[in-house]
Amino acid sequence: GSLAQVASQGSWVFTLDAVNLGTTAATARLSFADNSGNPLVLPLTFPQSTCSMAVETASSIDRTLSPNAQVILQSTGPLKSPALIGAGQLLANKPVSGFGIFSNPALKWNAVVPLETRNASKYVLAFDNTGSLVTGVAIANLSSSSAGVTAIIRDDTGAQIGTGTISLSAQGHTSF
Repeated sequence: GSLAQVASQGSWVFTLDAVNLGTTAATARLSFADNSGNPLVLPLTFPQSTCSMAVETASSIDRTLSPNAQVILQSTGPLKSPALIGAGQLLANKPVSGFGIFSNPALKWNAVVPLETRNASKYVLAFDNTGSLVTGVAIANLSSSSAGVTAIIRDDTGAQIGTGTISLSAQGHTSF
């Protein structure tokens, strides 16, 4: 599965909640990459552990999850540090699902992003940019070659109002 957006440090807190939905233990590896596809090293804490305040700095972590077990990790850093932005990929030998939560406590803002496990030829994203609402989009390329993503934007009647191509490097990420 993939998380098309990861944001940590500065005013951002990233939380990942992953659950083993299987009936046997699952081995899972979570890896992070920056916008260019390079390893993204994050400060990580594990609120469920007895040493929940201990920080592990890594671009990937391995965990074994018992059946129906959950693992939670958080990443944040100093407010005055630049935000660390990228994407995440979860590889597991059993059905592991979950979601990421992005929080900005200063703005009292939260967003939940599902761990995406589909590999469809196209996706539909409903949006509403009326009034004070704004939709954010993040795209991650998990392949080892560059890719182009075609975006077609339609209004509420189905009429096309825009189009474009977004280029992503191998393992690359962008958000807008």
